[in-house]
Amino acid sequence: MADAERTDGTREDYSPGYGVELVASYGTRSIGIQAAFFVRHLRPDMRILDCGCGPGSITRGLAKFACQGHVTGVDVSPEQLQLAHEAASKRGLVNIGFEAASIYELPFADDAFDAVLAHAVFQHLGDPEAALKEMHRVVKPGGVVGLRDDDVGSLILAPDLPGMDRVLAVIHGIVCLSGGNPMVGRHFRKLLRRTGFRDIVVSTTTECDETAEATRERGDLAAALLEHMRAKAIENGLSSAEEMPRLIEAVRAWGRHPDAFDAIIWCEAVARKA
Repeated sequence: MADAERTDGTREDYSPGYGVELVASYGTRSIGIQAAFFVRHLRPDMRILDCGCGPGSITRGLAKFACQGHVTGVDVSPEQLQLAHEAASKRGLVNIGFEAASIYELPFADDAFDAVLAHAVFQHLGDPEAALKEMHRVVKPGGVVGLRDDDVGSLILAPDLPGMDRVLAVIHGIVCLSGGNPMVGRHFRKLLRRTGFRDIVVSTTTECDETAEATRERGDLAAALLEHMRAKAIENGLSSAEEMPRLIEAVRAWGRHPDAFDAIIWCEAVARKA
């Protein structure tokens, strides 16, 4: 998901950006892990919409599952959609398509889909209720929607190395500055109820980096993320030109520490349209 335009004309930055390392990590997502909570509510003959599909790894998994139906992925980044299209074509998937669209203005008719998913999208939105109203509009009566976002308030990090508290504060500040809420997942039940959904079921899963190699990769990914955020953090007074290089090195050092550990809770919700 890139910059999104709300119905009031306000633009929202996609704060993580599209660095090579980050996009590569998106490409490892699968329905077996990231969308397991959602897939159990699906049938192979459904029409499914994946909002904020990025490079399309989850979208492809949904297409393989919905082998008698059709899956559409939408994103506002043309570069991500190109990657998604190329990957789907390489795998010979014919029941899949991708379109440029904002979650605030989905270019589909009312009641067009049996199911709609938004994975790791809502934490970046300034107006989650407006997005849910669009999801509600395009899903059929009785159809299912699924939401999943991590909650930064649940993050566990060890050991407690110097600078890591500031690393988290800067990342959190940039996400909020761009209009998002890095703890939106804990409010899914309220948001879904207020936008007219019923039969709301919430769940959580915990993800952690299981090996030292994975933790090193996490540290490098966080360093790349901070590098992307450097100019905006300085411009908005969240950090300084002197501090940012220290924070980037601090998170790399954490990832290489022999005792490094991290875990975070992902909040999930499924609900139906009345």
